[in-house]
Amino acid sequence: MLFSKDEIQELGVAVATFAAGLVVKKTLEKGYKKVYKKDPPDKRTDEEPEWLDLVAWTIATGLAASAVKTLIRRKSIKKRL
Repeated sequence: MLFSKDEIQELGVAVATFAAGLVVKKTLEKGYKKVYKKDPPDKRTDEEPEWLDLVAWTIATGLAASAVKTLIRRKSIKKRL
């Protein structure tokens, strides 16, 4: 066999975490746009975003994406045991 079962599972988990990270970021962007009626700080081209907004947005998206990725990894580990 070219790849072992564990390697295939790891690849599946990596793809799932990547996709989940994108979905979380897009969801947060849509929510931000709905609440504030403007693009998130990292998407603005017409004006320079405030540093506080930019840092808060970076922290929020990073925490949300990391939480989802951690959940996926934990679920995959539990399934293997």
